[in-house]
Amino acid sequence: MRTWILLALMVPVLQACSNKDMRNFPLEPIPLNVGLAGARAASDFFVKREQLYAVDLTYNVRDRDEREAVMALAELGAEIEISVAIFRRDENGWECVLDQNVSMPKVSSWSTYYLNSELLAVRLVPGEYRLRAETLIGLPTFSSVDTTIRVVKAYRGK
Repeated sequence: MRTWILLALMVPVLQACSNKDMRNFPLEPIPLNVGLAGARAASDFFVKREQLYAVDLTYNVRDRDEREAVMALAELGAEIEISVAIFRRDENGWECVLDQNVSMPKVSSWSTYYLNSELLAVRLVPGEYRLRAETLIGLPTFSSVDTTIRVVKAYRGK
């Protein structure tokens, strides 16, 4: 009897996990070579809750020396420009909800193995989205640095 009750309780959980709205969020980091003009990245993701989201550029570093070198270039704003667009799927296809060029992104947080630059923040409502990014002006010094872009929940204060 307990097995049947447990199974009956598990069915809704399993259905929720297989639901398409559970896919691709938080969005996995997507490689974007900011050392090369014309580099592109794109991925689809789902939003379940209306709130403020950030588009983050992350410089993944191997050690303290590389972190300090990247920090020296990016702390006050890396001399790069990135086009960021977010589209939302509706009944007519994909609608652009944000299309913005970001110049000289500054480092907003860091740890031993990464530095983050928040490129922008946008309020999104539940639905299916597509992120597209393109490096318009690259900085060749960053060509060897593993950089990624992704959409994350935006944190403001505590």
